[in-house]
Amino acid sequence: MVGMKKRVKAMGGGAMKKRMKKGGLTGGQTKLDKNKDGKIDGKDFAMLKKKKKKKATKKRVKAMGGGAMKKRMNMGGSAMKKRMKRGGAAK
Repeated sequence: MVGMKKRVKAMGGGAMKKRMKKGGLTGGQTKLDKNKDGKIDGKDFAMLKKKKKKKATKKRVKAMGGGAMKKRMNMGGSAMKKRMKRGGAAK
């Protein structure tokens, strides 16, 4: 921190000093802060990863034509179990 203070003083202080005190996110960092707590942590990255998986699944369904794959994805828990027991396709 001592080195940082010297750098701030050498640069003239002002805006850099305010930014250091405030400790806020700058530039594109605000886009990464998904839970809006002012910090970028593991929770933010987990949210980003989850969003990315959802997007990839939607693309895959669209690429496969949509119909049957979409129907399988929307199938409820009990209907899926029945289908797995009989080994047949979804109706």
